[in-house]
Amino acid sequence: MGYEEAYVKEGGMILKSESDKRLIIKGQLNGKAAYMLVDTGAVCGLFSKQVAKRCALVENRHRSVNLVGAFGKPIKANMCDTPLMVGGRPMYQFAIADISSVVESIKRETGIEIAGLISLPQMRSMGFEIDTDDNYVKVGGLRNG
Repeated sequence: MGYEEAYVKEGGMILKSESDKRLIIKGQLNGKAAYMLVDTGAVCGLFSKQVAKRCALVENRHRSVNLVGAFGKPIKANMCDTPLMVGGRPMYQFAIADISSVVESIKRETGIEIAGLISLPQMRSMGFEIDTDDNYVKVGGLRNG
């Protein structure tokens, strides 16, 4: 049995990127497909406001955060109580914010409308291993080392 087969057998999941231009993986929000940008530079996972409405996400207006986006632009966001399902596992700690410029930029480049982005702390908590050569993400399961 090869490493990839063993990885899946041991409870890991291999997710191929939906794009060869950006690392975008497919998850689910309230049972609906959600394409997420894997962003190792992000410190907080985000869902777009448009997706929050479309997928009926639970926005916690009592838990807001102030973030700094690209080029130092301030972003006001509320935490989301709805998890993203990735490989059958829930992923938490997302905020809901206006990231329409990012969504539009990624769509122009890849043809894919992302629901949001997954941050580095979230990747670590889920045991992500990123393979940039073959353009996939391993989630959980066997670990090297």
